[in-house]
Amino acid sequence: MDPEELRQLVWEIPTTQIASLYGVSDKAVEKRCRALGISKPPRGYWTRPERESVSQEEQI
Repeated sequence: MDPEELRQLVWEIPTTQIASLYGVSDKAVEKRCRALGISKPPRGYWTRPERESVSQEEQI
């Protein structure tokens, strides 16, 4: 997997979905991110309601 592609995917879809796409475990994806120095979204990033991010954007 290309490092730039992984960097983009990590911020577009959850790690478990990336793992499923490539037929590896989510821990393998996390390990690869660490090895490449790729930061991942903080805990809870994928569970936030979209309306919360929209209202924050409107406030800016």
